[in-house]
Amino acid sequence: MRPVPATLLAATGALIGYALYAGGGFGDGSLFWIGCGAFVLAALALGAMLAGFLPAPSLGIEAWLFLALLTGFVLWNALSISWSTEPDRSWSYTNRGIVYLAFAVVGLALAAVVRRAPTVVAGGLAALLGVLALLALAGKVFPSLEPDYARLARMRWPIGYWNVLALLLVLALPLALWLGSRVRRELGALLAYLAIAALPLAFSRGGLALGIVLVGGWLLLSEERFEGLLTLVAAVPPALAVAGLGLALPGVSSDGQPHSVRAHDGAIFGGAVVAGALVAVGLALLLARVRMEPDRRRELGRRGLIAFGALVAVGAIAYVAAVGPSHFLNPANEQLSNRQARLTSLNSSNRWFWWQEAWRGFTDHPLRGTGAGTFDLTHRLYRTNALVATEPHNLPLQWLSELGLIGFLLAAGAALAALLGLWRALAVRDAERSARVALALAVPAYLLYSIFDFDWDFVAATAPVLLVTGVVLAGPPRPVARRRPVLALAAVLLGAVAIYSTTAPWLANRRVDQAYLAVGSEHAISLADSAHSLDPLSATALIALSDMREATGDAAGARAALVEAIQAQPQNWRPWYDLGVFDLTVRNDACRAYVSLNRSYTLDRWGLPGEKDGPLVKARNAVNHGACTPLGSTS
Repeated sequence: MRPVPATLLAATGALIGYALYAGGGFGDGSLFWIGCGAFVLAALALGAMLAGFLPAPSLGIEAWLFLALLTGFVLWNALSISWSTEPDRSWSYTNRGIVYLAFAVVGLALAAVVRRAPTVVAGGLAALLGVLALLALAGKVFPSLEPDYARLARMRWPIGYWNVLALLLVLALPLALWLGSRVRRELGALLAYLAIAALPLAFSRGGLALGIVLVGGWLLLSEERFEGLLTLVAAVPPALAVAGLGLALPGVSSDGQPHSVRAHDGAIFGGAVVAGALVAVGLALLLARVRMEPDRRRELGRRGLIAFGALVAVGAIAYVAAVGPSHFLNPANEQLSNRQARLTSLNSSNRWFWWQEAWRGFTDHPLRGTGAGTFDLTHRLYRTNALVATEPHNLPLQWLSELGLIGFLLAAGAALAALLGLWRALAVRDAERSARVALALAVPAYLLYSIFDFDWDFVAATAPVLLVTGVVLAGPPRPVARRRPVLALAAVLLGAVAIYSTTAPWLANRRVDQAYLAVGSEHAISLADSAHSLDPLSATALIALSDMREATGDAAGARAALVEAIQAQPQNWRPWYDLGVFDLTVRNDACRAYVSLNRSYTLDRWGLPGEKDGPLVKARNAVNHGACTPLGSTS
């Protein structure tokens, strides 16, 4: 492989690998490093294409629409900062969207410069997901790997969130069937075995259902159904046996187990994982010897597809009839426990209530929403228990609530354009079609899963999907175009702007953390002030500045910072609460404290301590006993 394609491919693989194994969890810390890498790759690749140094992919109308609408969606996120109830979160979500757009551009670049890009990318992604499945299983064998394992057994390492881990394991299944059909059956069987063995231990009902749907989708679209069925025959029995053993061992699947039980049962489970892998590979090698006429293979593949579909339909009907669909609405408004019993439950685990909260947020602000990433404040307005949710676990409803109808239509349009473009790409019958099928299925899988979760917040899930979308949407590379140096320079400058946009809030959060480590010193004030300068939209930075000033005895400066935080985010309960506590405890001003604390209570009725000696109760008692006359402002 030539140096440029090899370098681009290796760098992309390193970024995706980092996202999967070390940085794909919820939050913005890991997004900074991964995003900056993606910006560099996208800017250099795009700049090199515009400068005439590299060929560019040929794009159909669907691909252009996808890029245009996705760019419009990211820009709408940025525009929402101006009216957002939590503008720092909206900035963060804008940066997240830019990162994902960069991965789509990198995917287009790979398709243009890497020979047989779908096959190469499918093979690389299969290897990365195989290692992910192996690491997830290793977390059950070696208890020290899985964080907080003594309390909670649900598989989530190394991603950090079980449902996203389940989604990634599911995305490995079409790649496994492709490997078993077009490369080596034992490799495909091994990958399918690892993914299926790990999937039930994440206790993700959506993941299990999506896995079945995705396997059915591959069998429906692929021309190698028979070979895929043989791969499943080799992988599924040992995988289910190992998963069943894991569910039966308390040290693997039960909460609250001591380390000794974890280690003992983990060793048993580890032996079973190795034995199961040997069985899967052995069966695959035996089945690879099956010789049959092509017409006979096609007929058996067709019958297998029909049998698979019938079995899934009967099983789904029986399951819903036995459990009852009414349980999904969760009338008791209770959080479903992270135990094996959730695998057989249709309880929405509070999703139904979060979806209603998001819908109320949309109906209150139907055109433009409350700002990207602000559902946590909407949720606090309407929630009926103390459980906190920063997303409604439904991307379409989240975008309706946060970005209004305009943002939703931009996102939905981008998704529809991608699906149409992928469908057209699969209509091309060439040597790369099988790999394209395995990659393309990641997009509808991601979209289906987004109805019940918040994949967008996890770079480990979204970055690979946007990458393969770019790879599959791109047509054959065009000859090197005439040079456009101005546009090439503009692409590099856009990359630099994106890096700054991602760096500033990330660095501000680091300065806040450093300030609390140095609390009580002038240096701490300087750090907090620097954080506010880097991210002037952040209420957290202003609250930190207030804390640092208070620690050095500057009460007036501390209160001024809290008032500024309220002015920046008047719909955020937190600065109102902190100002109320400050007035009550530092200034001994129960009247002003009551005004602020009552406003915080209005914005989040479950956010204040409810015990008898809570600050709101103290302030209200003081007012009721004539300590002061309630005021109408916090100035």
